[in-house]
Amino acid sequence: MNSTALGNTGITVSRLCFGTGTTKIDCESAQSKLPVDALGSLLVEAHRLGVTFWDTADNYNTYAHVAWALARLPRNEVVITSKTHAATAVGARASLDEALRELGTDYLDVMLLHEPDSPEEFEERRAALQELHKAKREGKIRSVGLSTHAILTLEHVAGLADIEVILTNFNVAEDHMDAGIEHYRAAMQQAHAAGQGVVSMKTLGEGRLAHRKQETITYSLSQPFIHSVVVGMMNAHELDENVAIAKEHLHARA
Repeated sequence: MNSTALGNTGITVSRLCFGTGTTKIDCESAQSKLPVDALGSLLVEAHRLGVTFWDTADNYNTYAHVAWALARLPRNEVVITSKTHAATAVGARASLDEALRELGTDYLDVMLLHEPDSPEEFEERRAALQELHKAKREGKIRSVGLSTHAILTLEHVAGLADIEVILTNFNVAEDHMDAGIEHYRAAMQQAHAAGQGVVSMKTLGEGRLAHRKQETITYSLSQPFIHSVVVGMMNAHELDENVAIAKEHLHARA
């Protein structure tokens, strides 16, 4: 699996990212319903196949699954992203401490503010963002950023110095996107040019585009302004299939 620098963060990530928030049910991911060792073993196998960038969050309920896998691998061989819905410094610190404790690690590679739905909400959560930067200075986080589905938020944070990584929705079918793809592309290009790490999600539209996965994964990987593409996987067949699609495309472009 090809890897690349995640903007100016100093972090290297695999071009395919393993998402653990697939098809959320009652605010938890479907993957959280899998036995801990089942998803954990899948993550270990993903690592063997070169998918060493994993995405989780405070409400996916998959920390135990990721921790199971991390305990069986060299920590420095996996890049972990988590997210917090906290709006205050106290809340952000509590969310971080919980993530570190439940994941069984001393640090997170990337910690994101989760889903500010508007520029105004993002600004209201700056205390949480500042606390994450404080934790970065303490060595508990390597990079700080934001995840969003909203085009106005994406446009607002593109190029901001205190947002080092952006995770946002992007797919060829414009599924789960609240503006045309050209608007997302322009904002993501701006972020990429500014040195921010740019990661895309909703690659398969929460499963609605699974029948077009070769097209959708290939399309997202083809975008020069996207460093890594998040795809959720539930079993070994999906992992093997998605890795094969990514490797075939990336090797053809090499």
